[in-house]
Amino acid sequence: MPLKTPQPQVGTPPPEPRRSADREMIAEKIRLDITRGILGFGDRISESAYAEACGVSRTPVREALMMLMSLDLVTVRPKHGTFVTSFTKAKLREIFAVRLLLETGGVEMANAYQRATLVQDLDRELSRMRAPASAPEEFESRHDGDTVFHRLLVQAAGNAQLIKMYHPIEVCAMAARSRFPQADWVWDTATRHHEAIVEALRQDDLPLFRATLTEHINWSRDALMETTGLFTA
Repeated sequence: MPLKTPQPQVGTPPPEPRRSADREMIAEKIRLDITRGILGFGDRISESAYAEACGVSRTPVREALMMLMSLDLVTVRPKHGTFVTSFTKAKLREIFAVRLLLETGGVEMANAYQRATLVQDLDRELSRMRAPASAPEEFESRHDGDTVFHRLLVQAAGNAQLIKMYHPIEVCAMAARSRFPQADWVWDTATRHHEAIVEALRQDDLPLFRATLTEHINWSRDALMETTGLFTA
């Protein structure tokens, strides 16, 4: 006699694949809300609000928050709740210092063919950054182009361990960069820096690439730290 497949009972937890998908979907939603500035640094995150918005119980929301804790995006305060992690200026300096090491390393580990291919990919993202922006979704497209631009530098050599190390740094950097004022001078300066980075790579001039990338990342860090009231000492 063939065995019958057991049927789930009413009230039993959903299968793990479903819970995993819910957890990852919620984590991505909260991550985007943080990196796009919808949730501010130090804001309390409402488990019930996200559970209701996503049509799930609070369990996958809690699991999603645990995932984000591993990226240092959220902090749990016992008996108070879960909050968006506040950035200090010291932490910002550390994040941008590691960013520079990893992005430089990705390019310098790549071979000449990989760097030539990288230039083509960077040109594509530059076009997104140059596009005029007035609506929120257009500003988001600019931010996304900036994020992908820097990620491509790390991915240039195809080193899986380097890429894995970069992910939490990238997420924290995105959260910080989203707090830049939406002003033309910010994007004009950033775009000029990105163009200089691409031109250095087009010439396959690694010392010039290192210098232009360093100038850009240090400028980004300093401009963020000068934003009044954004980061604690």
